[in-house]
Amino acid sequence: MMRARLGPILAVLLVAEIAVFILVGSWIGVGWTILLALFTSAVGLWLFGREGMRALRALGVASRGGKSPGAAAIDAGLVALGGLLVFLPGFVSDVVGLMCLIPATRPLIRRLVIGGVARKYGPARVRSRRLDGVEAPRGDRPRGTPASRPADATGSSGGSGPGVIEGEIVP
Repeated sequence: MMRARLGPILAVLLVAEIAVFILVGSWIGVGWTILLALFTSAVGLWLFGREGMRALRALGVASRGGKSPGAAAIDAGLVALGGLLVFLPGFVSDVVGLMCLIPATRPLIRRLVIGGVARKYGPARVRSRRLDGVEAPRGDRPRGTPASRPADATGSSGGSGPGVIEGEIVP
């Protein structure tokens, strides 16, 4: 299913890359066009190295700090995609790749990605059968855990340590 959609998209992108390359070449000349293509790729690869390290550091800090690494993981993926796109020859891929790599434009791309995923799959629901070590039948709240008991910042509903909620994400 995905391959059936990917082929036409890649064909359109290839035609767009060739058309833009020809247009830029007729506007500034072939030599300058080649130099511009090399320059945008070099800047993109330098930016990929710098932003890639920042994204990996942010991902590590988020995961070690107990925070959800969602935004950091999306940023790391966008940086990787941007690095791939600037490595490919062509101006269209360079522009999209640079948008994924530049810190000022990456949040815009991240919102587009999150919005697209939310439109396609809807909101995520998490269902849990275990809470605070008490096993519960499917669909029921665990016995001994009143609905009004708040959880603290670590996810614990009281007790001595952070609580672990095992469950599954249901699409």
